[in-house]
Amino acid sequence: MPITDIETLEELEQIIKGTEDLILVDFFAHWCGPCSMMNPVLERLATEHENVIFLRVDVDKSTNIVKAYNIQSMPSFVFIRNSLKLEHLVASNTEILEARLKEYLF
Repeated sequence: MPITDIETLEELEQIIKGTEDLILVDFFAHWCGPCSMMNPVLERLATEHENVIFLRVDVDKSTNIVKAYNIQSMPSFVFIRNSLKLEHLVASNTEILEARLKEYLF
């Protein structure tokens, strides 16, 4: 499943309310080096895990979402299921991100 770019809080809320699947939201910035390093990892994970909804939020364009989720560092990843925020992970470590994703899948 491809990664979907989200720009508004309303878009994000609509997706969250419309599914019980696990959602992984990637908060990134184009100028963020670690974010750029994580992008291929996220692309790979999105193809490996068809049952997870992968969303991407550009922090410079979507300040309303950034404020709502209290994003202060990047890359930040938020895991959501059944309209509940499960975790806010700040990491540029592939192994940590993959381990967390697997935890929430099982």
